[in-house]
Amino acid sequence: MQNLPFPFAYHKISTDTKGAPTGFTFLQVNEAFEEISGLASWELVGKTGKKLFPGTANSPVDWVALYGRVALQGKTACFEHYLSKNNSWYEVTVYQDKPGFVATILRNITPHKESEQKLKASEKKYTFLADNMADMVWIIDVDMKVRYVSPSIQRLLGFNPEEIKNKGLEVIITPQSLNLVMHKYSYDITREYDPHHDHERGVILETEYYHKNGSTLWMENNIKPIRNAYGKLIGLYGVSRDISDRKKAEAETEKAHLRLLKILDNLDALIYVADMQTYEVLYINKYGYKLWGDIVGKKCWEVLQKNQEGPCKFCTNDRLLDAEGKPNGVIQSEIKNTINGRWYDCRDTALHWIDGRLVRLEIATDITRQKVREEKILYMSFHDTLTGLYNRAYMEEEMKRLNTERQLPSCVIMTDVNNLKLVNDTFGHDIGDSLLKTIARILRTSCREEDIIARWGGDEFLIFLPQTEKKAAYTICEKISRICSHTDIKGIPISISFGIVERNSLDMNINKTLKKAENKMYNHKIMLSREVKQNVLKALYKNLEAKNNESRLHLERMRKLARIIGIKLRLPDTELKRLDSLVVIRDVGKITIPDEILNKQQQLTGDEWEKVKEHPETGYRIAKITDRFANIAEEILAHHENWDGSGYPRGLQGDQIPQLSRIITIVEAYAAMASGRPGKKPLTRSEALAELKRCAGTQFDPHLVNLTVKIIYPSAPVKSTNTSSRTGAEEIIMW
Repeated sequence: MQNLPFPFAYHKISTDTKGAPTGFTFLQVNEAFEEISGLASWELVGKTGKKLFPGTANSPVDWVALYGRVALQGKTACFEHYLSKNNSWYEVTVYQDKPGFVATILRNITPHKESEQKLKASEKKYTFLADNMADMVWIIDVDMKVRYVSPSIQRLLGFNPEEIKNKGLEVIITPQSLNLVMHKYSYDITREYDPHHDHERGVILETEYYHKNGSTLWMENNIKPIRNAYGKLIGLYGVSRDISDRKKAEAETEKAHLRLLKILDNLDALIYVADMQTYEVLYINKYGYKLWGDIVGKKCWEVLQKNQEGPCKFCTNDRLLDAEGKPNGVIQSEIKNTINGRWYDCRDTALHWIDGRLVRLEIATDITRQKVREEKILYMSFHDTLTGLYNRAYMEEEMKRLNTERQLPSCVIMTDVNNLKLVNDTFGHDIGDSLLKTIARILRTSCREEDIIARWGGDEFLIFLPQTEKKAAYTICEKISRICSHTDIKGIPISISFGIVERNSLDMNINKTLKKAENKMYNHKIMLSREVKQNVLKALYKNLEAKNNESRLHLERMRKLARIIGIKLRLPDTELKRLDSLVVIRDVGKITIPDEILNKQQQLTGDEWEKVKEHPETGYRIAKITDRFANIAEEILAHHENWDGSGYPRGLQGDQIPQLSRIITIVEAYAAMASGRPGKKPLTRSEALAELKRCAGTQFDPHLVNLTVKIIYPSAPVKSTNTSSRTGAEEIIMW
């Protein structure tokens, strides 16, 4: 309306207590209205008609009554008004926009009015004026026969007026347009005129005309009825203006609209258009159609969110328009759909649809994958990736947030895994990680829902218990200990040290509270250290016994042979004790080798043999962290080294190999040959000793081989059969 060449004004009707109209107020005007009134919009808007134009009180038209009837009853009124200020006549059309509001359009009909006045005085003068108008003027009778058409028809349609006179209207108007005239507007044109209740009005109609050359063009027709003195309709009078250029522009707009829809159809996003007043979906693109089907004509909030209560709470309709009701830019938001559970990035904007109504255009791009990544990143920023518990950064922030009087008293429990290093060194970090996951699961099971559990460090966990006294914290720790006592990793029992501190005042510094809990935890760890080590040793012995095929008698014979060799070498008692321990614990590293490899009857594969060769290093690590066996860790590491350097794991040779390791290598080899290996029969004493001699200087220390041979096969064989009186050497000979 702002761009109309015709003056336009929008009013609100005021009424008295009985509902009778008392006046009208200007709400909006366009530039053309400002021009004819001589007033700016700010001088008009908000003012009443009586105040602005007091001269209308003497007008033959009761403006207030007329406007009130149109606004309250919805009947459109059309009348003519003379504006003395401009010395011009205007055709005034008043129609209802919604109850209580009217719009006014004024069309300058001064030339037509002057023509009418002159026509009344002189038909010849009337014809002269019509003949000289740029627009085409015509008169038809009630039978739709052309009685008069102005010469301008030749310029507009190429016909001579005489070619059309007395012909039917269908000669120059297309069937579709004629049908429009005959049916859609028949009531407005042919209805009976009641001068007491209505003012004569015309009809503005767009129709398509034939040109003489066979083409067509569009014209806008201002059609009015012609009545006799008794009000009976005797014909129609029309003024037609070429609007082909405007129609072409509208057609181009339509094409642009279709091109836009084609673009929207091919975008990889849900796009729909909804009426901003009714929320009715007017359009959905192909991408959206695949997701939601044909939802055109349905309420957007009913089909897209299954909301039966009305518009969604997050609807942007109210925010898309400014205070004047004009589009207010783009609003972006991220919304999770309640039906499919997916996230969408929604860009909403208000615009005028092709039919002129105000609509909301929404472009919704699926960002579910991005949101999942963001949530994963957020989760990772606050959680320990291994255990799934909160991490230290989150716990620190959470304790600050909960540092309020309402959360007191509160407790912190600092915990430490007692044997994580042993598990890592023995079985590898994968099993160590499994231990940490198991402990995390135990902590979750033992704690309450409101408690916050975090992995504080490598083997440390922190539990924050809001609104909790120390007694309840002790109960939780007892539960954790009880579950741990019935849980093990690879046979090694799980053990945890605790440090509990109660905080009952905000004056107690959080950092100092944590330090105090840490000190208590270390004290508890020291108290448990002896018990933990004993339990670990028991577990190691148990594991080793389960893995080892050697009987107690076999081990005892090996120990005795090793001791005799040590005695012959004049080793001190401390070395003999270390030698005893080495016999028993030398293969402790085998506890990490799968049973199917250790018990395999066939030849080992390359990978399996590499796994077996790891056991000296594993045994070394286990021995180093146990007080009892730390002093033979080096001998355990070297007990598979060969005299010529061909052994493993370090390829030591000769005297580089610890003496006790060289002894154990010979004792272990002889015991294996004398007792038999998996898949091999035992060798006789002579065969076993011959094998030792054969490998002297390569696998075995030559000096120790000679000594061993003399011990096992002395030059004067022992003939006694009294087993109770046998020496250690004699038992070895009988082996």
